[in-house]
Amino acid sequence: MQKAYNRINWENYPSEATALNETNLNRMDYGLNEVDNRVISLDTTKLDVNSANGLVQAVNINNQTGTITVTKMDGSTVSLETNLSKITTNWSYNRETQQIVLTQSDGTPAYIDLSYLIQQNEFTDTTTIAFSVVSGVVSANIKAHSITDEHLQTDYLADIRIAMSNAQAAASSADANKTLSESWAIGGTQTRTGEDTNNSKYFAEQSQAYRNACEDFRDQSQDLLDTATARLTGLTMQVNFTDGCLYYDVATGLILSIDDTTGNLMWEITAQRGA
Repeated sequence: MQKAYNRINWENYPSEATALNETNLNRMDYGLNEVDNRVISLDTTKLDVNSANGLVQAVNINNQTGTITVTKMDGSTVSLETNLSKITTNWSYNRETQQIVLTQSDGTPAYIDLSYLIQQNEFTDTTTIAFSVVSGVVSANIKAHSITDEHLQTDYLADIRIAMSNAQAAASSADANKTLSESWAIGGTQTRTGEDTNNSKYFAEQSQAYRNACEDFRDQSQDLLDTATARLTGLTMQVNFTDGCLYYDVATGLILSIDDTTGNLMWEITAQRGA
């Protein structure tokens, strides 16, 4: 709030600095009027003394007794006794009654009922979650077959779908590879041209046949070698330079001849003795 009047500081005659004239008198008149208005305003808006005396001047809490003492502006006091004035020395929880039991310093118990904090009707089942309350214990269970795509995190759902796609592709590929493997192994799948003669089983059978043939040829060659060795043993040969004929004698049949074209000595084992 600003000042309503500033002093003129009157000076005595013969000074003319503070003349007693209309300007200075009206200035004083305005100041007095303004002060009077403010006094009236203050009187109508001021706090009543009786109301002021009822206001709180201070609040004190006794940590030992728990007593709250309120001191008013007129000096009077009001004491509030609460359950805190009885110091709790221990506590326990009664599961059956759902109460906290406070053991106070004077031996008396105090109870704090928690049963109303949890009410079954405060929990509402959804299409996914089912609630149950037994002895104050709340349980939430996911209903069977209630989880849908919308409950899964987007990334998880995408990963699952990708995995499903990969699994289906892998299954298709496995089936195709199985058929292809069978085609190359034994044929008969009608997936490759000529697969019945171009497969492992066919080549194995052919290899076995070639092996058997080779073993037979080996046995025959051994017999022939033994026969040739026996027939060549004791062989005597001579050339008649007069007629140019080759003469030989052997215990078993052996035919010798000279190829006139190549000049090679040709031989053939027979069942009869030759000369």
